[in-house]
This record gives sequence, structure tokens and C-alpha cells, in this order.
Amino acid sequence: GSKRMAGLYSVVSVFYFMLLVGLALSALGKTVSAIAAKPVAELTANQRVERDQAVTLEKLESADHDKLSADQKTHMRALRLAKPRKEFSYVNPTVLVVCVALFVIVYSALGGLEAAAYSDMLQGIFIILLSVLLIPFAMVKVNATCGTSGVLGPFEAIHRTLPEAMLRIFGSGQVPEFTWYYLVAFAVMGMLSGQAAANAMVAMGSAKDEHLIPGRGNQPADQLLELLARRQFSGTVVVEVSTRKASSRAEREEDLAEALAFARLHMAVSPLERRSGRVRPDSSLK
Repeated sequence: GSKRMAGLYSVVSVFYFMLLVGLALSALGKTVSAIAAKPVAELTANQRVERDQAVTLEKLESADHDKLSADQKTHMRALRLAKPRKEFSYVNPTVLVVCVALFVIVYSALGGLEAAAYSDMLQGIFIILLSVLLIPFAMVKVNATCGTSGVLGPFEAIHRTLPEAMLRIFGSGQVPEFTWYYLVAFAVMGMLSGQAAANAMVAMGSAKDEHLIPGRGNQPADQLLELLARRQFSGTVVVEVSTRKASSRAEREEDLAEALAFARLHMAVSPLERRSGRVRPDSSLK
């Protein structure tokens, strides 16, 4: 029945958001670490050694695989397993991700739908602005780093710097982060997002009941209803409340009666307003 469907929806949504939020936090940590990268002159001795290993790995991966010697191939496999870092940051990405995750949990649980509205609005604004503003800065940075120039310079740097395997549309086993099964998993997650995603994680994770009896919460429901009456609203007003906390059928009916009375009270208008023509007499409430 509907309860089983709701349970299935909840389980799928939880797993989907675990994947989505994990991916977002991982991207956040990598992005901030790259922005706050240390210059080579400030690296420690161990960091310099690790950076040299990363540079060596890049050279081996960009070279023709068939022309590598057996020792070079063995060395490349060992470096891939070691995963040396080329960039080091002033910011610890693990600490940053944990702090952001805790903040999101508290913000989502206590903020409710109002927090969801604000975060969606700010997120949309920053996504549009930063997506446009970062493009020229990124192109200038790539040109300065790789010695290219012009609008097509970054694309030349991509083909010159990245391994050929990363430019294959169907992935390659030579790059662990770009295999065919990674692409399939990413595609499946994208399809699930269209079916299982709710409005936002903050809306689903909210600890607040957003369907209180009108008048009991802090939402200006009375002002909204009075505004509808003053503007001669002639449609249908639907009262939607949650009665899950009611301990009996009688208490549930009392809550519904209170919600209906509240709506009718604030949608009501005086005879003077009706005679003045400011409000239509055919307004209905269900």
C-alpha cells in the first residue's frame, strides 16, 4: 500500500542523498584545498618528495605506454598505488568536510523549510554568478601555468597535459577514476536523482512539523487569508494539516475543526465590504 511505497521512497532517498552529499563534500574539500594551495617554497621535505613522485607519475602516464621499459611500468604501477599528491594546502580537507557536514546537519534539522528556501535561493545565485566569473580566471591560470595563450590555450593544455586515456569518451582502464563502471555508476546516480530526489535534503531532514494547525505556528496564515479576501479571491482554499500527533479520533477531528474555523474566520468579510464590491460573494473554502 501507500505505507510500503513511502518506506521504499524514504530508503531510496536516504541512499541517494548519501551518495550526493558525499560527492558534494568531496568536491568541496578538493576545491578549497586547491584554492588555498601552498607554494613550492613552503613545502616540507616530505611534501617535496611526494610532489616529485606525483610529477614523475604524470610524466610516465603522459608518455607512450608501449615505449616504457619494464622498470618504468613497474614504477608507474607502484606510484599509482601510492597516490602521491602534487598539491598541498593550508587547509586540511578532512577537517573542513567534517565541519561543513556538522553545520549542514544542524542547519537542516533546526531550520526547516524556511532554511531550505534561503539556501536554495543563495545557492542558485552563487552557482550562476561564480560559474560565469570563474571561467576567465581559470583560463588565465591555465595559460600562465602551461605556457599557452588565447582562448584556445586551455584546450591545448588539456590535450598536452592530461593522459590520452582521460580523453576517451567511454573511459579507460588505465585511469582508475575514469573507468567504464565509474561512468555507469555516475549515470545511474543521475537517473535516480530524477526519481528519488526530494525538494532538498534540508526539506527531507527537517525535524520540524511544517503542517501545524493554522495559528499555532509562526507563519502568517491569518494575514495571507485576509489578503486573499481583500483581493477578491474567488477560488478554493485548501487547508492541509498534520494530525499524526493526535492521540484519538476525537482529538483529530477537533484539530481539523479548529483549522477549518481559523480559515473561515480570516476569510470572512463584513457586509460593508460585500456591498462595496471589494469582495466577491462566491469565495469557497474546502
